[in-house]
Order: sequence, then C-alpha cells, then structure tokens
Amino acid sequence: MKYTIAIMGTMLMMGSVVQAQAETPQQYVQKNLYKHGKCLIISTSNEPYCVKHAATKIVTTPKATLAYVLFMGSPYNPVEDDIETSQASMGLAYMYVLKQLQPNQWQGIGSPNGIESGVQGNEMNNVVFKQFGPDAYGFMGNNGYNGQGFAGDHRLLLSAGSNGVVGVTDIKVMTDSSGYYVEKNPPYTKLNAVLSLDNKRDINGRYPINLLVNGVDKPNKKSYKQQKFVALFDANRNTYVLPKDYPIVTD
Repeated sequence: MKYTIAIMGTMLMMGSVVQAQAETPQQYVQKNLYKHGKCLIISTSNEPYCVKHAATKIVTTPKATLAYVLFMGSPYNPVEDDIETSQASMGLAYMYVLKQLQPNQWQGIGSPNGIESGVQGNEMNNVVFKQFGPDAYGFMGNNGYNGQGFAGDHRLLLSAGSNGVVGVTDIKVMTDSSGYYVEKNPPYTKLNAVLSLDNKRDINGRYPINLLVNGVDKPNKKSYKQQKFVALFDANRNTYVLPKDYPIVTD
C-alpha cells in the first residue's frame, strides 16, 4: 500500500559536513531520518517503513575509517501510526556508509540502499557482517518462508566499496515444493545451495560467490550433487549476477 504523505526517510545529507557535538554513527543516521508518530521512517519508492538500528560495524583501512550502519523495519501506515504485518508485507533492510572525519564526527558518503526482506512485515534473520571484497564490506542475512506446501530461503546481501555506494543482491538458496503434492511419485522440486565467498580472487571489486547445489528438479528431470555455480559482481548494475543455468530461481 502506498501513501501520498511526504516522506524523507532516506535523507542523509551526503557530502555535507554537519558541525555538531560528538556522536556515534547510529546517532548521525537517526538524526537525519524523518520521524512520524512513534517511528523513524525510511521510504523506498514512496513506501514508508518503520525502522530501528540493527547493527553498526566500523572498519579502519589505510585510506579511511568507515562505518557500515544497518537499519531494519516493517511497512508502516502513517495514517494509523501502525506497523503492517499482513502475509503480503515485506520488511526492509537498509544500509548507510559513513566516513569518520575525526573522533566521534561522521559524514555520510555514497548512496544508501536497501532490500525488501522477510514476510508478514518481518525483518531478515541471522544477520552477519561480511567482507565482500578487498575494499568492500556489508551485511548478509536470510529471508525464509514456508506455507501451502512450499518452502524457500534467500540470502540477502548489502555491500559497498570505499565510495559508499550500496549494492543489494537477492540469491535464492533453497526451494522445496514436496509438501504441496499428495500423489505417489510427485513431480516436486527440492534443491538446496551452500553459499560461500571466494576470497582468493576479486572481480570488479567483489569476491565471487560460489554456490554448491544439491537436490532434484523432477519437472525438468534434473538432479544435482555438489554442482558448482558462480555468481559474479556486475559493477555497472552494482549487484551480483547469477549464471543463467542456476537452477534455484527467484520467485
């Protein structure tokens, strides 16, 4: 559901320096978010989300000290000042990158970005901080679902290089339709992939992602046993791209 109120939740004054008292990266982001009722608001495509701070990680390199700040939340109804948790509602994970100017003083850089996550307005789970390349960091979590005989799981990635431009990727790593069928020898698909980063090499500033697939795809008469697929980072699109023959397709 979309609303016509003015939401400025992604404003972070990128490229500007605010002379202020000492503050943490979390405080810097929060003071620049739009507030409505009981919520801090981030808006994507005019869809407001009620968010809260989820994690901050600080990385010091020879070039700079950068903070990666993650906010997560659920769809928000500003008219009712209420959070929506319907089956169709998706949560949001949103990352900012800040540069340390001096101790306890931060400046937003690059472009923040986010990805929809979870179901029934829930946030993504099992969030971990990862190094995605020699000069790229961010967060990864999972988004799983199970209902009406179908199950699936996704890995959601938010990463940025030292320029602070955040890229997002959604990789489906599990699909299972076996619970949908009741007949003998049902034509189900049951596939699972183990995801890992290949930190021995980088392409376009990111480590390749290896996906080892196991399982069966009965409708297409295919089976997989530790079959390797590799997702590479596309710098122009700022996202990882799966090979065309990767069998676990996103819904």
